[in-house]
Amino acid sequence: MTAGGPVLGPLETWARDWREHGRAEVCEAGTLQQRVDHAVRTLRFNLQWAAVNHPAVDEFARETSLIYRQCEAQVSGERRPRTVPVACPCGQTLRVTLDTPGCRCPRCGTQYGHSELMDLPLAERRIAA
Repeated sequence: MTAGGPVLGPLETWARDWREHGRAEVCEAGTLQQRVDHAVRTLRFNLQWAAVNHPAVDEFARETSLIYRQCEAQVSGERRPRTVPVACPCGQTLRVTLDTPGCRCPRCGTQYGHSELMDLPLAERRIAA
């Protein structure tokens, strides 16, 4: 765990964002564990407000769900799901797993649900020159 790592970094970023809405305080003092605990308490305390009022609550839910799954896998020793490259019709390669609920293509902006992602063709593998 580091200050800018995949757990503390995003949690404190959300706490800073919510602070701009007058709903949180950021505490960057103490150990990394104390900072994580503070950020989690702050975000949980304001979760009902965010669910109703925050314009990016869906993004918050996705990010915190990812953090939870990463921590759970780390503790349990579970291996990460295998990533499979699929091809969007625009030519962009999307990396998905069997668990991916959906994603948006960064090139053309097309939103895919799980079943649509699973219907996309596999992307061609490129050999390093």
